[in-house]
Amino acid sequence: MSLIDSHCHLESFVRQQKLGDTLARAQENGVTQMICIGTDMEDWQLYHDLARDRFAQGVLDLDATA
Repeated sequence: MSLIDSHCHLESFVRQQKLGDTLARAQENGVTQMICIGTDMEDWQLYHDLARDRFAQGVLDLDATA
């Protein structure tokens, strides 16, 4: 079975240098896709970099203030 984590916050794992372990654990448990949620404007660069470096899909910026 393939699972999608439809609401995850990866920034704390990046800052704690635990992203690799976290992604491996998710994959071991059947998670094949993640929708990452940023809660602060400071998160956008981090998620942009993650999308560029690790993921194929990219980032959709839904900033309602723009």
